[in-house]
Amino acid sequence: MDGWWYLRDDERIGPVSTAALQHLYQQALVDARTLVWQEGMPAWLPLGQVAALDAAMHAVPPPAPVTADAVLRQELPMAGRWRRFFARLFDLGWECLLVALAAGFLLDAVSAGFVAWTNLPGWDEAFVLLSLPFALALDALCYAAFGNTPGKALLGLQLTSIRGERLTLAACLIRNLRLWASGLGLGIPVVSLFTLARQSGRLHKGMQASYDEEAGDRVHARPIGRGRRAAFGTAFGAFALLLGASWLAGLEDDIERAGVAAQKFYVWNNPDTGEDVLVDARWEFASQTNAYGTRMFVFTERTDHAQAIFGPEDAPGMSLSKYVDGFLYNMDATMRFDDRGRFAEREELPVWEGRGTMPGRPGSVLLVRILQIDDTFWRFIVVQEPPVDYSSPLVDFLEQALWDSVLPHALRPTT
Repeated sequence: MDGWWYLRDDERIGPVSTAALQHLYQQALVDARTLVWQEGMPAWLPLGQVAALDAAMHAVPPPAPVTADAVLRQELPMAGRWRRFFARLFDLGWECLLVALAAGFLLDAVSAGFVAWTNLPGWDEAFVLLSLPFALALDALCYAAFGNTPGKALLGLQLTSIRGERLTLAACLIRNLRLWASGLGLGIPVVSLFTLARQSGRLHKGMQASYDEEAGDRVHARPIGRGRRAAFGTAFGAFALLLGASWLAGLEDDIERAGVAAQKFYVWNNPDTGEDVLVDARWEFASQTNAYGTRMFVFTERTDHAQAIFGPEDAPGMSLSKYVDGFLYNMDATMRFDDRGRFAEREELPVWEGRGTMPGRPGSVLLVRILQIDDTFWRFIVVQEPPVDYSSPLVDFLEQALWDSVLPHALRPTT
């Protein structure tokens, strides 16, 4: 039967094949003194005293000699659970925050589904949890590039192989994958409490964390003075304050998102016509006055992917074409139109439409519609930011509602 058990740090590991033991021997994870057992043996024996295994081990080259630095690291004591816990907490904090910010920035510009998700209460907490495996990948990259991570470096910790050597990037990635599963419980809040308690108990008993035991990884601890402890405490405290402030801001946003989700719509009254219309609650309303004294009704989509400006301007005796000429001239520095737009009529009401973009805002989409009623020109101006697929349905619904507040019994001036 080719199934062997072996002891490492008083823990039984196995069963493994003879070929697997050869690999462990080559990696210096077992040696001739390692106790082994197989079914049928009366007791545990050192590997070197089992003839079949001793011959098998000599069939593979021994591990390469270690460097002097590796020997020094091997001689350092194993790190305690609390230093490891706070170093990991600090590192995962900044890594998750960095990954979440970078991924959120990219997805916010390209994914309509992601933007829609950001309207749900609790999305940011869920997004941070989803960022955890990518943060652990960043952790491995940081270790591979600099030989350590900030949290471990400040607390004098060093991750090495059992031979005291630095891990390769691949080995560190695999180690962090095991850490994510058996140390952090895949980031699932309730599960992670049990996995963290289990690993803490192992370290308290002088054993290795299970995710380090499998590959023989070790976390060593150097002595650190008060200055290093104070530096870590300051960095940890500042970061904790930052996360606390971010959490409070996120809690306020969650309350607002929950209110929007529950309300869905609100009634907006056009003060110039007295008409009430329904507006999607994802639009935040504000009334403003521009430099020319013209009142504007501003609707801002709550994720800032669209803003609409609606309002009337009186121009007695002016035709729509003359008004549009003046509008294009005044907006030349702030708006870029594809062409001179086009005119149309709906229910004998002249309408002009222009499309373009906003200078300095790549990917933005600009739409302007101007409707003339007697000597009053109603303007609907909307700017959408990528991804426009997200905001387009909201814009269409809002535009219909706003035109209905002006012409409740006429067709909307759409083309």
